[in-house]
Amino acid sequence: MNDPRRPPFLDLAVTDLVREQAAAASAASAAEPLPGAAQPLKSNWPVLSSASLMGDSSCVHIEHAGSLYVLRITRSGKLILTK
Repeated sequence: MNDPRRPPFLDLAVTDLVREQAAAASAASAAEPLPGAAQPLKSNWPVLSSASLMGDSSCVHIEHAGSLYVLRITRSGKLILTK
C-alpha cells in the first residue's frame, strides 16, 4: 500500500514513532502492576510456580524433616498446606 507520491522516509519515521510509543506503553504497564497481581519478591529466595510443583494434579505430598505434608489447590484456586 505504498503511495508513490509519499516519500519513503515518512513511512520509516512513522514506523519508528509507533515503535517508540509501543515501547513506552509497554514499559509503563510493566512499571505499574495490575491490582491483585503478584508482586515481585524483594529477596534472593527462589521462586517456584505452582504449576511446576503441581503438574496436572490438584494435590501433592511433600516430605519435610520426616513429616509428610499435603499441598492442594482448592476449587477456588487457593493453595492449602496441611500436615
